[in-house]
Amino acid sequence: MAWTAVLIGIALIAASSMAVSTEDSFVESTTAIATSSNVLHVGSSGSYDCRSDKSSTPITIEFDNESGKLVRVRGCQNQYSCKPFQDCVVGMAEGAKALVTLDSSFKYFIMTYHGDARDTELYPDANMKYPSSYVIKAPSVSAVQVGSSGSYDCRSDKSSTPITIEF
Repeated sequence: MAWTAVLIGIALIAASSMAVSTEDSFVESTTAIATSSNVLHVGSSGSYDCRSDKSSTPITIEFDNESGKLVRVRGCQNQYSCKPFQDCVVGMAEGAKALVTLDSSFKYFIMTYHGDARDTELYPDANMKYPSSYVIKAPSVSAVQVGSSGSYDCRSDKSSTPITIEF
């Protein structure tokens, strides 16, 4: 019985230390780094070297935040998932500009908006070249158009018997 109480106590302590909401995490990161050099205030501009290897060939992008929200610019160094990554600019205020230096290890960028569950991404072109400047805008709402009583034939083989599903 005593062992059960000890194990329950350990489980409760572990669970309470791991419980952090995603919005609180963004706020904590932003406020914890508020005195750091990668936070931009309204109307300000800054320069950030985001390269993992400072001896690699530099590529620069000027980010201009016109989203109306506090933004984090994260550089992803794997094309399949955003790990590993570099948080290039954290807490970029609306109206701020940032000159970010990166290298060829960056596959894409994710712009995360404070208080918004959506994000936007910036990819290089087909020649793996990034634009020299990029305007960060708020994510747009893409609504699905629902037809009133549309009928669609999605079969690849039109000779087979159709199955109809009503929504």
